[in-house]
Amino acid sequence: MNHYTCPTCNHKVIVFDRLAAPYRPFCSRRCQLLDLAKWFNEEYRIETAPTPPDFTSANGTAFPDYSAFCTSSDPQVESDA
Repeated sequence: MNHYTCPTCNHKVIVFDRLAAPYRPFCSRRCQLLDLAKWFNEEYRIETAPTPPDFTSANGTAFPDYSAFCTSSDPQVESDA
């Protein structure tokens, strides 16, 4: 004979067979759906490490567009062509 406590309502559930507890770890379908609703409403969340900022610019390149900071007096690399 096994027993467990429902995480939603704290009701103690006694089971004689694992197959006899279809809503485990909950005591009923109602408690199972209440828990699911909390996940959907973001009352529960899993903490993660912060993600790095997205450096995608408006033109779709992977780095910020610094062309606005360039002036015509900047030295240019001359090509042989």
